[in-house]
Amino acid sequence: MTKRTQIIIGVVILLFGLAAMLATAFKINIWALCWGIGLILLGVLILLRPRLTTPGSQAKFRFITDFKRSGEWQVTNEEIWTFVSDSKFDLTSADLPTGETKLRFVAFVSDTTLIIPEDVGVSISLTSFYNEIRFLGDRDEAFVTPISKSSEGYELAERKILLETVCFVSEVKVKRAS
Repeated sequence: MTKRTQIIIGVVILLFGLAAMLATAFKINIWALCWGIGLILLGVLILLRPRLTTPGSQAKFRFITDFKRSGEWQVTNEEIWTFVSDSKFDLTSADLPTGETKLRFVAFVSDTTLIIPEDVGVSISLTSFYNEIRFLGDRDEAFVTPISKSSEGYELAERKILLETVCFVSEVKVKRAS
């Protein structure tokens, strides 16, 4: 997770807390106001979304999605925005370019499985309210805490995958091909 994302999430949580306190103190129905503000922010997001993606990456926007990729396919930088996502990327036969390839998920709920060959380095960065990860045999959970992990020798690997998720609830499984 980038420092910018942490700051944005922190500011949003602080603003919601401040709004709830002011609503209680002044006996205002803040949730009626939040509905209108939420619709305005959603409209701004829809208008600006092409600028939110990483330069040089393909962006996909879906409400509910089930991504399954296996066999021979070209791996490229990709950004997936969705409400609910169940994704499985099998890279064992995929054409993975030299250097670092970034896969980014922005979702409310995301379940992601990544199967990688032995010679590919992998690094993950999870930012969620609740994270659960199974990373190359290790299991970890976090509540309101980002998780970052990298495979041994990631920096020296010729081909690398960087997996980033920004979700409310995130489950990620990363395993080596058998």
